[in-house]
Amino acid sequence: MDGTEIRFELAEGPDRHADLWSLYKWLSDDLSLRGHARIDKVAEGTAVPGRMGIDAEAVAALVSTAAAVAQLPLSFDAWRRARRPQSPITINVFGADAERIAEIMRAHGQTLPEPEPEPAAAVDPEPPAAVDPGSPDGAPPRPGRHLP
Repeated sequence: MDGTEIRFELAEGPDRHADLWSLYKWLSDDLSLRGHARIDKVAEGTAVPGRMGIDAEAVAALVSTAAAVAQLPLSFDAWRRARRPQSPITINVFGADAERIAEIMRAHGQTLPEPEPEPAAAVDPEPPAAVDPGSPDGAPPRPGRHLP
């Protein structure tokens, strides 16, 4: 069950860095996640001098056990209710199979999107009926008619 990363990304906004720092601290301090998930800051390419908070673009949780899959959504939802961040939050899951992603989504109270329908197979139209090349009007041959 190791190797699944759940990344929390917040959209740009005036409180983005403070919200990221708050989420990082909240998840890092959650005793029920210790030993089950590693919480990291995902750094931006460049730091901005004089900016308060962390220079990060996301908070990542590397999940190592089923207990973390169950606890992480609870901890995240508690943080979201307590903090009430103004920035939209995107949750990305890396390194998991389809069933694992479905499990994580259900734990976050999300429903799985309906699979997109397969495009209908293109059907070739019926080929044109045989045309008698000797007929002046191109009409199909008539029974009993002989060609020269």
